[in-house]
Amino acid sequence: MAQASGGTVDEFKQQLATTAMFYKAADAATFAASAKPKETMEQVRQFSYEKGLYGESAPSADIVGISFDDGSVLGDKNNIKLRFTAKYMQ
Repeated sequence: MAQASGGTVDEFKQQLATTAMFYKAADAATFAASAKPKETMEQVRQFSYEKGLYGESAPSADIVGISFDDGSVLGDKNNIKLRFTAKYMQ
């Protein structure tokens, strides 16, 4: 897998060490229902906007909507493109 990703075995092991793996559905459901996905996705959407990943005409990071398990939405509630839910893991 390291070779396929264009890295060394050591680099791949370092990446895996910082990657959360959910081997049990209950652990994934707990994470999905927590505040962490919302915090992380706020950083991701701001980064994406700042780096121009939404396109040059994007007026703000709010152009894309992201919904969460608690019913809250970051960005445009009428343009939801990402959904974080524990529904299928429970």
